[in-house]
Amino acid sequence: MAAGFGITFGVMTLQQKSDFDSNPTQQSYHDGTKYAVIADTCLGAAFALGVTSIVLFVRTRQAASRDSGKESRITFSPIPLVGTHMGGAALHLEF
Repeated sequence: MAAGFGITFGVMTLQQKSDFDSNPTQQSYHDGTKYAVIADTCLGAAFALGVTSIVLFVRTRQAASRDSGKESRITFSPIPLVGTHMGGAALHLEF
């Protein structure tokens, strides 16, 4: 949900920047800044919640495997993404 709000306010920020570029006013500057701060905060919260979820998931599985005596195997594999108009990275999780 936080990511959705971040994307929404990010789009609103881009629209406000376009409005500011065509007709610069102090109000449009402040609105754009406000939207950008909200977007950054929401996206940061979404990232933090995602990392927290992964940590809790891994820790819970480790505790459960310790209690049952079975060994749990979780692997993380980085994957580079390269294309003609893109580049980036992904993380593959196996459990």
